[in-house]
Amino acid sequence: MEKLKGVLIELGLSELECKFYLSSLESGSASIGELAKKTGIDRSTAYFIADELKNKGFLEEDFKKYKKLVFVKEPSYLIQQIAHKRDRLIQKEKELNEIIPQISASYSRGDFKPILRFYHGYNGLNEIRDDIFSTKGDEILLYTNQKSSEMVFSEKDRREFIKKRIKFNKKIRVLAIDEPSVKKLIGSDDDELRITRLLPKNTFFTAETYIYGDKVAMLDFNKDIIGFVVKSAEFTQAQRSIFEALWTSLKK
Repeated sequence: MEKLKGVLIELGLSELECKFYLSSLESGSASIGELAKKTGIDRSTAYFIADELKNKGFLEEDFKKYKKLVFVKEPSYLIQQIAHKRDRLIQKEKELNEIIPQISASYSRGDFKPILRFYHGYNGLNEIRDDIFSTKGDEILLYTNQKSSEMVFSEKDRREFIKKRIKFNKKIRVLAIDEPSVKKLIGSDDDELRITRLLPKNTFFTAETYIYGDKVAMLDFNKDIIGFVVKSAEFTQAQRSIFEALWTSLKK
C-alpha cells in the first residue's frame, strides 16, 4: 500500500485524503461515519475529506440504500489520472522550452547570482575602496598587513581613506598582522572610528581583505597589484562568521 500511497500523493492527495482513500478501498461501499471510525478521523473532518475526494474525482456516492455510502473509483481511474498528468507535463515542458531563453536572460541579471569583478593597478584598487563607501552598511571588517599596504598606498592615500570613512560614519574593525607600523594605527583607534586587534605572531599574509555589506574585496600587493570583489550574501556571511570567530578569540 505504500507504493499506492506514493502514487496518490503524486496525484495531489494529502496524507489524510490518502488515509481515507485507502480505508475506503479496503472497505468497499461504506458510510462516511464508518470510515471515520476505521481511520480515526473525526466525523466532521471525514465529511470534508469525502467531499474533497469526490470533487477531485476519486470518490463516488451510492444512494441505493437507506443511507449514503461512498466508494472509490476503479483502480484504472488512477492510470487515467497519471496519463492526464503526464500529458499536461509534456505540454508544460514544450511551453517552458519556448521561453527558456527569456528566463535565462532574466536569471543572469538576478541579484541572487554571485558577481565577481577584477581590478588591476593602483587605480583599480582605489575603485575598490570607492565601492566600499557606495555600498550600504555601517561597518567594515578588515584583515590587513600594514607594511604591505604602505608599499602601495601613500600616507596621503591612507589619510584620505580614513577621512572619507569618518565622513560616511562607517566604523571599522581590523585584524592586523603584528608588526611595528600597526602600533601607530592602534594609537589612533578612538579618534578614527576603529578598533584594532592583533593576529597571532605566526600569522602572515600580504593581501588586504575587506568585508562590507554583501561583498568581500581582496587587494593583493605582493607581485602584481590586483584586486577583486565578490558580491554574494552567502559568501559574505561565511567570511563575516570566520572574522567574528577570530575577533572574539583575540584579546583587545
